[in-house]
Amino acid sequence: MTPLRLISLVLAAVLFIAGLLWGVYTAIRGEFQPEWVASFWTLAGMAYSYAYFAKWYERWLKE
Repeated sequence: MTPLRLISLVLAAVLFIAGLLWGVYTAIRGEFQPEWVASFWTLAGMAYSYAYFAKWYERWLKE
């Protein structure tokens, strides 16, 4: 696994957890902000998709 792919996977996990925690925190306060949660999760999805396609690119380079 390349360092860039590892960083993107870690970033995806951090953004997903941040969105989850932000949603729980704002829901507890009674000020739920779904657009922020969606933004965090969208960024997490983008980071994960980069890591996923990087995996296939690495395999393609080995061939």
